[in-house]
Amino acid sequence: YPELSHVAVSVNMPNQLNIEVEERNPTVAWQMQGQTLWVDSSGVVFQARGELTPTVIIQSQVFPPVQVEQLEQTDDSIRLLPSQLVNQNDPSSMINVHMLDQNLLNAAVTLSKHLPEGTALVYTENHGLGWQAEQGWKVFVDSGRRRR
Repeated sequence: YPELSHVAVSVNMPNQLNIEVEERNPTVAWQMQGQTLWVDSSGVVFQARGELTPTVIIQSQVFPPVQVEQLEQTDDSIRLLPSQLVNQNDPSSMINVHMLDQNLLNAAVTLSKHLPEGTALVYTENHGLGWQAEQGWKVFVDSGRRRR
């Protein structure tokens, strides 16, 4: 269950098993090609589950641009990640966490606060982040970095 950010299990004798879980709270819904991914406030990308609709919606034709962070999974830590974004065939204890760029995440959250309610943001690889204006054209915000 990749939407969980923390899992703790404890056993108390003679007959008690306690399981404590913490769910990720999605901040952004990234919609593309009939699929939706969620992004939490720290930038972790995970599969959407349930009927919740985050307040920020980004529509795109591509997967979100992510940075891969490698973390070592230890015996005392369980990291639950999106099954489609984790290399499950890697026998090592290293796992890959896919994180949306924090600047892009912050820009999306800030921009959505200044647009009419219900306005979806758009993202393209060539133009970056923007939105579709009421007049029908798309407006993009320059990120200040060069694109290829």
